[in-house]
Amino acid sequence: MLTQIELLKKYNLRIRGHLGQHLLMDPNTIRKIVDALDLQTGDRVFEIGPGLGAVTQEVLRRGFSVLAVEKDKKFVEILNTELAPYFSGKLEIVQGDILECDLTDLITRTPGNPRHLTNQAPGVEKGVKVIGNLPYYISTPILFHLIEHAPVFSKAVLMLQKEVAARLTAKAGDEDYGRLSVTSRFYGETEFLFDVSPKCFLPPPEVTSRVVKYVFRNDLKTRNEKFL
Repeated sequence: MLTQIELLKKYNLRIRGHLGQHLLMDPNTIRKIVDALDLQTGDRVFEIGPGLGAVTQEVLRRGFSVLAVEKDKKFVEILNTELAPYFSGKLEIVQGDILECDLTDLITRTPGNPRHLTNQAPGVEKGVKVIGNLPYYISTPILFHLIEHAPVFSKAVLMLQKEVAARLTAKAGDEDYGRLSVTSRFYGETEFLFDVSPKCFLPPPEVTSRVVKYVFRNDLKTRNEKFL
């Protein structure tokens, strides 16, 4: 399989940083992110914005299936050509805007439909694990979108702009405490993992990135969601 640099050269690609495209190039960081997802036998992985598949590849190599949503049509074509053949039946990529996807429908499709992660029927007890390097300019809307579909997820390991991550982990009285802090705490628990230098990306973003782990609550039916 070709590296991301080799793919860029082969397809004469230009990465559009102004559109939130920043490819994670550091292999150690990639391994740490996937390690944090704590994948166990039977786990299913949903990836947001796989790009050229650096993190995707690491998950697949460990023997887990991946369902990914990618907006860039060219990236989808490259992944289907260069990556999918090496992991037959393990990778499915949906081209589209993550914010316009019905995540519950996408993840809990019934057997026989091509867009499903396992042969389990809707309403599976074990939620899907989410991974993704979120585009900085829409990271907050994506977080709220994930929370909206919280019942189908169990855990997420996400890379965010450091300032957004700080709002996720903020507590009452903190300067960063706000709507995102309250909502995320209601639906789960956030844990700071580590920061990632701009030097680990191509092109380097102008901000420091932070990786967080978010564990979704499994007792939502007993909580006063309507009141919130």
